[in-house]
Amino acid sequence: MEWDQRYVTEKLRDAVSEKITQMYGQQDMPEEPQKRLCHEIDSIEKNGWVWHYYFAHLLAGKAKNDGNIVWSRGTAGASFVAYLLNITEVNPLSELYEGFDIPFEVFAGYKGEKKPDFNLNVPPSYHDCLLTFARDTFGADRVALEGNGNNHLIIQPKGAEQDEPINISVIACELSDDGEFDNDRAKAAIAGLKPQSLKDYCRIAALLHGTDTWEGNGKELIEKGTCTLQQLICTREDIMNTLLEKGMNRRMAYEIMEHVRKGKANRVDSAKWQEMKVEMRKTGMPKWYIESCEKIKYLFPLGHAVEYVKAREHENALKMDW
Repeated sequence: MEWDQRYVTEKLRDAVSEKITQMYGQQDMPEEPQKRLCHEIDSIEKNGWVWHYYFAHLLAGKAKNDGNIVWSRGTAGASFVAYLLNITEVNPLSELYEGFDIPFEVFAGYKGEKKPDFNLNVPPSYHDCLLTFARDTFGADRVALEGNGNNHLIIQPKGAEQDEPINISVIACELSDDGEFDNDRAKAAIAGLKPQSLKDYCRIAALLHGTDTWEGNGKELIEKGTCTLQQLICTREDIMNTLLEKGMNRRMAYEIMEHVRKGKANRVDSAKWQEMKVEMRKTGMPKWYIESCEKIKYLFPLGHAVEYVKAREHENALKMDW
């Protein structure tokens, strides 16, 4: 079978169209999902990522159709197209559309230039079955496994106009018996933060997976009454969304998010960070917020936290009132 760009693009568009029509109907589609979809599809096609999205769609769809829980590690939850293709369980649209409000740039980069990094977690007992499906679909001589634990599925499909093969991680992963919040640290954080929704719980999960985000930082702000859970920096998306709400231009908001989430704001004497602080002050960001950014060494992505919490929920291993 020839997997040329025209064919894969048509299949990708058909799959996305079918799903979004199921969600919103054929006519009078709301502006936000329509605008987000057009932006992402345009970016994916221009940057040559159609194979990555469509092949991840085939793999995730096969695993789910066979009755397995599949969840995406990383930032794939920032893509509405990935959500429509059933690659991720995370809806990145605004809360108006029951989403988690995650900018596409978190996954794709500011110009959509980042190579899609799909990491599909499947039960260990199903890993070999999915490999067999991939070889049957793309050709046994065009599929290989690489990486530690044979986690990286390398696909070089016939007809694909790409110099590099498509790399999709398929990770054999068993969810642990311990729930995300079944430990003293998490229970104490929940008691102090008083979450009211699924998104609140997911932000707390991300907060606790970050480095220098809670103890010595967010916890003190909450205890002093400086801010609320909704204002606290829990995820990398929080920074970009907050700055956009304050009126900052999108590129600068993205760059500051990237700077902080990698721990670069922790180097307070850097010229780049000093410039960013000036821009943050111009938008009216309070002193405590900027100082909180400077303490952070790593920020977890919200999409990853949502995927994990929802996967636990599917297994009935996580019990909450939301």
